[in-house]
Amino acid sequence: MLERVERWVARLPSQERNQPVLSIDGKWLTPMEMLSEVRTNTEIGKKAQIKWETLGLGTEEEMLVERLKSRLSRYPQDSPLFITLNGKLTPRQVLAEVDARTELGKEFLDAERRYLNYLGGLR
Repeated sequence: MLERVERWVARLPSQERNQPVLSIDGKWLTPMEMLSEVRTNTEIGKKAQIKWETLGLGTEEEMLVERLKSRLSRYPQDSPLFITLNGKLTPRQVLAEVDARTELGKEFLDAERRYLNYLGGLR
């Protein structure tokens, strides 16, 4: 099974290898951390591998929010970055929508979840 995790990590975009993708016992793991735990056959590694193979990635909303915040922090917070039917949105406005759990905020979280599902599908 280690080989499957190694292959999966190798297939991931390099910028995704150090982003959290999975939560085990309250700890968020990046693909690289997961690989390390699986290689050393720790209890967390065993749980992570089972969860990765059965449930997939991005099942915790809190992690999705943190991933989105991390991604959006790379851009100027008050410059328009997204265009919607209602106008242009800055990263700060997107995060406000996410924090308020508006329909638009939920759509951004769903997009992050779908992206993680795509990454999980690379295994």
